[in-house]
Amino acid sequence: MQLAFHAVAQILFQAKILTTETLGDSLPELIWDAAISGGWWNRAAETRTDEFSEQFGHYWVNSGHSENWGGLFVAEISEWQGWLLDVASAAPLSDDETARRWSDLERRNEQFLVSRRQAREQRHEEQLSRRRQNFAERMTQELYEGQVTRVSLREVSAQRKTSSGATDPSMSPPPGRETSAQVVPAEQKTQTALAAARQAVVMPILKSKHWTTNKWGTSAGVGKSCPYDYLSGKRKLTEENRKALAEVLELKPEDLPD
Repeated sequence: MQLAFHAVAQILFQAKILTTETLGDSLPELIWDAAISGGWWNRAAETRTDEFSEQFGHYWVNSGHSENWGGLFVAEISEWQGWLLDVASAAPLSDDETARRWSDLERRNEQFLVSRRQAREQRHEEQLSRRRQNFAERMTQELYEGQVTRVSLREVSAQRKTSSGATDPSMSPPPGRETSAQVVPAEQKTQTALAAARQAVVMPILKSKHWTTNKWGTSAGVGKSCPYDYLSGKRKLTEENRKALAEVLELKPEDLPD
């Protein structure tokens, strides 16, 4: 909007109709009207509402708008007031001097435009970086939750096979040659029970803090896989990690299930 202010002021100055009153009153309102109607600024309405209760130009804006944004064009107004004083107090400028001043003004306008573009690109890169980080944390959380779900499904399947008791004798291994499939369900049952007990304590706290599992581990300063392995029942915490993970949840170390 500052660049638009400069452009309009330059046109009025060349037409010799730019005044101090125009700089202070009419021109800022004109730029704000253009910004709102052009979609540069969308916190306004054409009619008065509870949210937009202050009239500014042809539109209604938030209460306190004039006070909060009154200094937006202070630098530009001061610069053009300086130009008006120079013109009023000095002898007529030569064509070369006039061309030099306009060239200097255009150069400063171009520098201002470049700096605004660079700032906008920097903000865009920062937003992309935050989005990538949030996406990575969300994917990590979803992968962890999917892993726990798969462990639970395997446990349910094993329980169904055990309760049915219907096995094919031809599929039974020779005596003394038990397969790993017959041993794993007991281990899975223990792991699933640990996971359920741990998640029952930890997950409500993480939810209340709006934390992911990754955020919990990062805040505690432990290894990245430590909180995931703990919640999935794979790992038993060391005393140091237990204390660190409990403190960030505002728990005592003994309050975390083994």
